[in-house]
Amino acid sequence: MGTYAFEAGVSGFATWQISKQSGGQNPGSYRYYGIGPEVSAAFTDRWNVRLRAQWEFGAQNAVQGNNIWFIGNYQF
Repeated sequence: MGTYAFEAGVSGFATWQISKQSGGQNPGSYRYYGIGPEVSAAFTDRWNVRLRAQWEFGAQNAVQGNNIWFIGNYQF
């Protein structure tokens, strides 16, 4: 495979509001969850890139959608 790491796996998240909303129509607290695949690769000793796709589900009082993340990391 070479000297630099390649990883693949599953990533996920959960988010929810813990305080009450004020103003507007105030539909109550929101919450939603997401899960999907993630891959990352280190191209040099200092550079790493990551691609993450997450599909949201279980949305309550929130807009439900999908996320695609492209993340680059540089180590100083």
